[in-house]
Amino acid sequence: MNAVTDTQGNTYVVGRYETGLEFFKEVNGKTVYADTTLPYGTHPFIQKFSPTGKLLRSAFLPGIEAQHIVLLADHRIAVSGFMNDYREKNYDRDRGQGVFALFLDTTLKTQAYRVYPSFYNSTPFGMTCDAQNGLIIAASSFTKPDPEMGLKDEFSLRFIHTDATGATLFDSTYLRPAWFLKSNFDARTFDGLALAKGAAGSFWLCGEVSGRDSTYRNTNPMALIQFDQEFYSMTTQVFTHREKFSYKIGAYVNDLVASEKYVFVVGQDLHIEPESFVFLFNTKGDTLYKKGFNGDYGETPVVAQIDETNWAVLNVSETDKFVISFFNLQGFVKEKRYKTQKYCQPRALIVHNKQLIAVGRVTVGEIRKIWMSKINLD
Repeated sequence: MNAVTDTQGNTYVVGRYETGLEFFKEVNGKTVYADTTLPYGTHPFIQKFSPTGKLLRSAFLPGIEAQHIVLLADHRIAVSGFMNDYREKNYDRDRGQGVFALFLDTTLKTQAYRVYPSFYNSTPFGMTCDAQNGLIIAASSFTKPDPEMGLKDEFSLRFIHTDATGATLFDSTYLRPAWFLKSNFDARTFDGLALAKGAAGSFWLCGEVSGRDSTYRNTNPMALIQFDQEFYSMTTQVFTHREKFSYKIGAYVNDLVASEKYVFVVGQDLHIEPESFVFLFNTKGDTLYKKGFNGDYGETPVVAQIDETNWAVLNVSETDKFVISFFNLQGFVKEKRYKTQKYCQPRALIVHNKQLIAVGRVTVGEIRKIWMSKINLD
């Protein structure tokens, strides 16, 4: 689920609607479990809310899941996600997934739909736009899929650059980690997780790295990379939140924002005593600080930039409170806690007209609903 707000204060939310369909089926003589991630149990959607939170319009979208949304300078809405017509017939092997892009007007009427197929799985983790209203979609792609769909899958990076109609200008398909992480880091796989537009046409992404020996796997490093407009890496910083981790997957980068001077990264580690964390970098890739702060296990935080030197992070604490933590150039400043329904999961945080718009998902019984709240900035 993701969200944006237009200049009038309307909020657009994209996500996935699940019917809760569950059953077993036979594939090649074997019984396999089919769940709601399949096309017949999943419907991507987009919804438009007024500045007061009233639902104005709602529409289902093609594909399996709508994950990212941007508002273009010509007032159109662009959505990206993943699509797959393979899993319906071969659920025991999830190996034919591609990326889609959808363009809509503000009434949620579809203007164009494009697909960018991939032989192996390719799932978008971020999207932004260029100065001509073209899209830049960053996706993870399998370079070496594990036949058993296990932890031996190897991920590479995929960039898709389109024009204003969604037509492909460039599709990298697979970028091996050694190419953009530089030769001083012997990486086997890179799983990108967040993307943000930077200054002068550049953009930043962050993800998880696995190396070829036990040293890299134990420290579970993350990588922050800056790319120019031609998709050449300009800056690379490999970093860790803690020196050692208890679990094989030690940390999860969830979101980042970038400006002309700074890059702010948020995530959550999966240590035996988990905590959320933030990193502040300058545009040279130097670490200015790293801080841990409150957050429930598994409820990964999201971030919004208030101004050049102040950031807000939305997280969840004690399952029924959402927390907004404020940071500046020196680090943590303060936090505000708000009562909410139980099992709230942060999905987006937006700054608009001296307000923070928080969007998440709440679980009521067995039903998941969109949750939205507006908080005035001091």
